[in-house]
Amino acid sequence: MSTFNKSAKENYSVCILMICLTAVATLTRLFTKLLLHQKPSGADWMCLLGLCFFFAYCSCVIYHISRFHSIDLDLTLGQAQFLAAEKMAYITEIIYTFGITSVKISLLWYYHIIFAVDRILRWSILATGIACLLWFLVFLFVIVFQCKPIDAVWTHFNVKGYCIQASHFLLAYELTNLFLDVAILCIPIGAVSKLQLRLSKKLTVIGIFLLGAFVCVVSILRLTAIWVPPYIRGDFSRTFLWSTMQLGIAIICSCLPTYGPLISSLSRSLPSIRSLFTSNKSQATESRTPMRRFNIVDRQSAPQTYPEARDQFSSTAQCSAHTRDGSVSDNPINLIPQGGILLSRSFEVRTV
Repeated sequence: MSTFNKSAKENYSVCILMICLTAVATLTRLFTKLLLHQKPSGADWMCLLGLCFFFAYCSCVIYHISRFHSIDLDLTLGQAQFLAAEKMAYITEIIYTFGITSVKISLLWYYHIIFAVDRILRWSILATGIACLLWFLVFLFVIVFQCKPIDAVWTHFNVKGYCIQASHFLLAYELTNLFLDVAILCIPIGAVSKLQLRLSKKLTVIGIFLLGAFVCVVSILRLTAIWVPPYIRGDFSRTFLWSTMQLGIAIICSCLPTYGPLISSLSRSLPSIRSLFTSNKSQATESRTPMRRFNIVDRQSAPQTYPEARDQFSSTAQCSAHTRDGSVSDNPINLIPQGGILLSRSFEVRTV
């Protein structure tokens, strides 16, 4: 990695980091389902599919950087590197389109599960999902057949008449992608605002969904890297950098709303852990403190040799339980009648 140039190091590091973060986020999502004894839903499988596409995308970038130690589109680096970069860009554009669409559908599917009771929301989610699928089909077709013949993407890139203008195409691609992200982001805000919740809790829930706004911010940054006139391809290395971050953050943000049951379970277990720690600490304190235990006994059955037994005095208390029917049991410990009450008294004396 020491031989990589600056842009290659940045892209390589971001790919490794986002692979780790997205894997942890997705596995945590599936673990939450396991914790609730639920089968993964369609939303979970679509998120997992998006993760697979993201891994494929990062694998292409990492392979190219490892081979050429650069990710810049520059003829001065050699024709082999230039052609390989164009091929990688073509392949990763297709993979990216599959990946980002999978994440959008996963999030909309999750919204449909939790907001399906509202008819207007249900139709809004359905309409947004159809728009995402149409966006996917249109731009996938344009990406695949952007040049005629297809291999002109890397063989006749700078020759007019073979390919559509890449900068205008990518600008339209990213603007519509950003519009869909904003539309998806607005769906839960309207739904949560109608819920009968305290304002603080309502703002907390909305804040969790608004974490998806990070995707929109990265989308704008990616847009600035794509549209850099008069360069046809914009800032090539920065486009890959922001694309990796956008797809990775989209996967992470799509998983965050599903962590509610896991967070609730952890918050309930914290008091138990705290009480266990306090109990252990109390037991440790008692073990260091000399203690004598006495039981209340009947005066007639108590031993008469108290002076000889005052260092070690122990006797069994006489106790009884009164049941609902008025009967008395002399041995309630061995047999406690149903509905009975067991009464016992004891005290402790500690010597300092």
